[in-house]
Amino acid sequence: MPRANFTKVESALDEGLRKLMVGQLLNEADVNQGTPSAPGAQAANKQLLIALQHELHYLHRLGLTPYKQLKLRKKKFAGWVEHPETVTEKEWEMIKGLKDKLTQIRTDYEKKIKVGDNETLVDSERRKHIYKRFNINEKWLPIT
Repeated sequence: MPRANFTKVESALDEGLRKLMVGQLLNEADVNQGTPSAPGAQAANKQLLIALQHELHYLHRLGLTPYKQLKLRKKKFAGWVEHPETVTEKEWEMIKGLKDKLTQIRTDYEKKIKVGDNETLVDSERRKHIYKRFNINEKWLPIT
């Protein structure tokens, strides 16, 4: 096998690390001056919107109606996720309030379910399957 020449890879890695370090230093300088960097704030806001979107989908799959409970339109929320730079400050405050309401809806749902401890769950499953053997392969065996 021929030997690989890693000089180009090493130089590209050094260049990438230098760019990351410069960007990090610029962000730290902005924080020390008291002006938050716009790209970092936009990235955090986009991340918040994506997290809320995942939470809404999860609650919807559980059979709840989070959009109705929050009095929110799906298209409007999808527009916020697509273009977070168009969201106003008033809407950001409302979005942060939505996050609190979603956590409240989820905790209420978890209290309503009351899964219980593991022992009761195992006992209930054993009552369902009296003759079931555990740790066996339940597939059809091939005919050989």
